Amino acid sequence: MNILITGASGMIGSALCTRLTESGHQVFGLSRSDDSAPFRYDPNNDRVHLSKDTNLDAVVNLRSEEHTSELQSLNVISYAV
Repeated sequence: MNILITGASGMIGSALCTRLTESGHQVFGLSRSDDSAPFRYDPNNDRVHLSKDTNLDAVVNLRSEEHTSELQSLNVISYAV
C-alpha cells in the first residue's frame, strides 16, 4: 500500500513509518519544509500539494497539536487519482 503520514517525523509517526516500511508498504511523510517532496504542506499559502504520480491507499494523521491550527482548513490544490 501507498501510505501518507502526517506527523511522520514525530515519535509515534517515525516508529509507524519504520514498521510499515518493514512490512513492505511504501510510506510518505507530509513535509512542511522540502519543496521537492511529493507530498507537502505550504503554510505560507495554507495549501497541501499532493503528488500526481503516486496514488495513495491510506492517510494516517498523526500531526501534533502544535501544528493543528495551520492544518485546520487544508486546501488541496493538486491531486490525481
